[in-house]
Order: sequence, then C-alpha cells, then structure tokens
Amino acid sequence: MTPLIKIVILAIVQGIAEFLPISSSGHLEVISEALDEFAKFELDSGLDSLTVSVVLHLGTLLSLLVFYWRTLLDIVLKLRFKLAFLLILASIPAAVAGVLLHDFFEDNLSNLWIIGSMFILTAFLLIASQKFSRRKTENDESTETPQAIESNGSTEAISEELSSISWGQALVIGIFQMFAILPGLSRSGSTIAGGLFSGLKQSAAANFSFLMAIPVIGGAGLLELLKLIKRHQAIPVTELSIGFLVSFVVGLFALYWVINWIKKGKLNWFAYWLFLMAAFSFCLAMF
Repeated sequence: MTPLIKIVILAIVQGIAEFLPISSSGHLEVISEALDEFAKFELDSGLDSLTVSVVLHLGTLLSLLVFYWRTLLDIVLKLRFKLAFLLILASIPAAVAGVLLHDFFEDNLSNLWIIGSMFILTAFLLIASQKFSRRKTENDESTETPQAIESNGSTEAISEELSSISWGQALVIGIFQMFAILPGLSRSGSTIAGGLFSGLKQSAAANFSFLMAIPVIGGAGLLELLKLIKRHQAIPVTELSIGFLVSFVVGLFALYWVINWIKKGKLNWFAYWLFLMAAFSFCLAMF
C-alpha cells in the first residue's frame, strides 16, 4: 500500500468520524492497526503519524469554518458576546484536561482495550441522552411547558437559539467534552449528549457541539503544527495536500448529513456501529 493510498483512506475516515458521534481518533487507531500500516510511514518521507494526523485534522477544521462561516460572521458583526463567552466557557474544561492528562493520553492513544471500552461508553451515552431528550419533549408537550428557542436552520435563528443557552448548560457540555480526551470517547458524541442531558433541543446541542470543536481542533492542531516546525522535517506537500482536501470535502458532507440525522432523533443509531467497532477493537487487541 503506497503512502498516498494510506493518506486517502485515513482522510476519509477522519472526515467522516470527526463529526459523527463515533470518535475519529479511536477509529483512526483501530483502522490503522487493522491495516498494520499507519504507524509504519517512513520517517524520511515525512509521512509519520503525527504529521498526517495534524494535516487531516486541519482539513476537518476547514470544513467547520466553511459550514459555519455565516454563523461565525454573525457572532462577530452583531457582537454576540454572550454566545462567544459560552463557547469559550465550554472549552475551558477540555483545555485544562488536555494539559493535565496529555502524557496519559499520549501513552494510551493506541490502547485498543481502552478504545473499545470508550466506544461502548459513547454508545451508552448516545442511547441514554436520546431517550432522555425524547422523554423531556413528551413531558413538555403534555404539560404545555413553554418551548426553548429552536433553530429553523437560518443563520439568525441558529445564533438566537445558541444565545439562549445558559452558562450552566454550557459548563455541563464543557465537562462532557473534558472526558472526551480519552481515546475512543467521541468528542461530538459526548458534547451532544451533554447538551441533551442539560435540556437543550437536538439542533442546539448539535450546533453548539460543532462550534465548540473549532477552538478545540484549531488549538490542538496549532500546538502539533508548532512541534512539526521545530523538528525541521521535510514534508511531502503533494500527498498531504491531497489528504487535506479529502478530509475537508468528506468532513463537509458529513456535517450536513449528521446534523439532519440528529434532528430526526436518530442519534442512538450510531450506538449500534460503536458496539460493532468495540468488538472489532477487542478482537484486534487479542491478536
């Protein structure tokens, strides 16, 4: 398998799994192990796992920026300070955990037993949060409780919907994101589940989760990029550019698809896939 084919495969996996609530880092590790190729990129070609990971994550970051550019522009032009503060507040727990648990994360990044276990935990989170959200909706309708603002898909509506989130809800979502530093525990799955448990509508939970990913992916990508620069390593621009573009395009389509899927109340469907991947991970770990 040539380096280019490896990069394209991993770029597709990254683009899909970054936004689906199934853990991109966990899937990259499991699939890499299955291919028995990811960790064997030749160092003299510049195609080591760190380099590829950074580039593919930057590709999905661009997907987020393109998908939400109107919302981001709306936040800046209309000075939506509360929404900006909520996004920053929700990012703090993960930033603290990233600093404190960086060594643990690095040491266990490829541990298939931990990854498989976190796949299962993510699956249960998705199922439980979906049931909680449905029950809350049914109770609200039966008691005629005033509904929270719900987005109709427009930029203005999304901003208004997210601005209605309380500080407490943002902090709860941030705490759920903090635990997602564990390999195999989906960041998007955890944060969307946290949003649903805190009482948010499904559209609000999804949009807030993905907007939160911008500083997380951007910050992590910047730190890793600085490490690469310090290594003064020759980087094959052509192969990595293709990987970047593939992860960007696939990620953009994945974003459109997963948000519509979540709005339809089918979040728990991803749990079935995670159970299969957990079993596959455990099988790989035994051989």
